[in-house]
Amino acid sequence: MKVRAIFLAVLLLGASFVLSFEKVKSLSLAAEGISKVEIDCGAGFLKVTGDETLKSIEVRAGIIVSGKSEDKAQEYIDKNIEGDVAVDDGSGEIDALDITGNVDVDDGSGSIHLVNIGQNVVLSDGSGSIDIDGVEGDVIIKDDGSGGVSINNVKGKIIK
Repeated sequence: MKVRAIFLAVLLLGASFVLSFEKVKSLSLAAEGISKVEIDCGAGFLKVTGDETLKSIEVRAGIIVSGKSEDKAQEYIDKNIEGDVAVDDGSGEIDALDITGNVDVDDGSGSIHLVNIGQNVVLSDGSGSIDIDGVEGDVIIKDDGSGGVSINNVKGKIIK
């Protein structure tokens, strides 16, 4: 019995490594005007390297999905976020697609694209274009400094 249990444990452990899938995602933000960077990182490895000569902030995230085939893992990675999302951004483009919860964005500058939001959108923006398409709840724009605004397919109210 003990030998079978050990064999089964090794077999399951081996299967989880066989069914691991890894994908690297990258993000680049303009560094101009940014004086502070806050990092909220879950489990995993984090390396931060400062270089005052760089013109942008480069982020690379390794996403590892264990116990799923490559097709299922890719589907899992592509699945969008379930729950609420809050973004506090100094500058740079923001894209949020297929979010099931509320989206709260506080942005200094840069374009904002919000598509297929499951609940409400609350937005404060200093400058840059705003493109919102497909919101199940309300869209509340607290501040809009400059830039074009396009809002379509909102089931709730649009409050400016």
